[in-house]
Amino acid sequence: MITIAIIVTNVEAGGTKRFADEISEAWKQQNKRIIYVQVVERIIHIKVMEKSSASRNVYLFNDSKLEKLIEILKFYNVQLLHVQHLLNANIEFFNLHKELNIPLIITLHDYYCICPFIKLIDIHDSYCGEKGITACNFCLKERIFYSYTLNENIKSIIEWRNFWHNYLKEAYSVIVPSFDMKNRINKYFPNLKISVFENPEIINFTKIKKVGIIGSLTVPKGAEKVKECVEYAAKHKLPLQFILFGEMIGFDKFTKDERKYIKVLGAYQEEEIYNNILDYNIDYFWFPGIWPETYSYTLSIPIKLKIPCLSTNIGAVAERITNNKWGKTYSWNAKTTEIINELLNFESEEFKNNDFKIKNNSFGNFYEFYKNINFTESEVSTEKNSENLSIIFKINEQISKVEFGYLWRNYNFVNKIIILRYLKLYWIKDSLKKLGIKNFIKKIVSSIL
Repeated sequence: MITIAIIVTNVEAGGTKRFADEISEAWKQQNKRIIYVQVVERIIHIKVMEKSSASRNVYLFNDSKLEKLIEILKFYNVQLLHVQHLLNANIEFFNLHKELNIPLIITLHDYYCICPFIKLIDIHDSYCGEKGITACNFCLKERIFYSYTLNENIKSIIEWRNFWHNYLKEAYSVIVPSFDMKNRINKYFPNLKISVFENPEIINFTKIKKVGIIGSLTVPKGAEKVKECVEYAAKHKLPLQFILFGEMIGFDKFTKDERKYIKVLGAYQEEEIYNNILDYNIDYFWFPGIWPETYSYTLSIPIKLKIPCLSTNIGAVAERITNNKWGKTYSWNAKTTEIINELLNFESEEFKNNDFKIKNNSFGNFYEFYKNINFTESEVSTEKNSENLSIIFKINEQISKVEFGYLWRNYNFVNKIIILRYLKLYWIKDSLKKLGIKNFIKKIVSSIL
């Protein structure tokens, strides 16, 4: 088996570490043995990577002459040394390829070999302009750079570059990820042969589709369908996230993992919902209802924002979407797997056009609307009206659940306290059983305030 060593020192994050990790994994998948050497100050972490077995780890400490490291690399018959970075490396690493008598490959990920501050930036963290030797030496004096490799403060940029130039010349190949970088390095080392190899983009981007749902979910509105799809998405780790602008009974029954796939934002005011929706970058809205709605104000909200819609093929929602080319529909009694397929494959971009309009945005003229009715003007006593409004607080018997709910939603703090006395005891017991005392009190307090 061909074995190579990948070396990176004192770099634990960023593009350099990513490249080192990814190239190691790539060669391992091609059935090569990788000896991944990562150094963090005095710790040398050696990871032996093979496709057919789990990685084996060895940690060395204070191996200043690299004797143990060399012994391990020889044991595995390493045939190539690929250096990713030697930031603050032990000076012995610069001779490692000679000790092993194997080819050296160096990938440069930054400008460390020409500028010890790595990024060609000045004391203000801005591009220095590469103004020449005098400016570089002044920068070194002003900022002070201690090299753990050379064990001294670097005062001469020429000495620093000569050290690196001599090392780079020993490489079988020096690789950089862009022609811009190649040209910059060659300005300082004109005779150095440099190859350009762009960093591969190994990680594939899978866009998570953000599916908006609007309105409070009940069974006819598709609550069960949403529940099934969330469970399916979580189980199969699908790239879907559901954002519900509304409430959902049964949300508390989702597992912790399933809740990662749905965000329930609660009740909303229509005046505020438009900006809230824009904050979530919704790809399209889903209307999962399984009954023939007669109209749908909620459908108008995404349409006003020019966001396409997917719905079941039943009722006014389907009619409006289809007639106005606002999206597409699917069978109202589709199975979960069929719905998931629709959700994953709905191409919202196809339906984004200038025809996204709500045209019925006015009731028109009052008398035109009621053109066959004769109206007579009359006055109403404000005193009598006030008396009718206050009579509700003169009741002396328990009110129905519907009555209580209506009053609770519409009256202020004082009036809410008053009507609490008319709430039937078994309703309280039922709520306590469902919510628990802590959540019950929290709900009451939050709704009062």
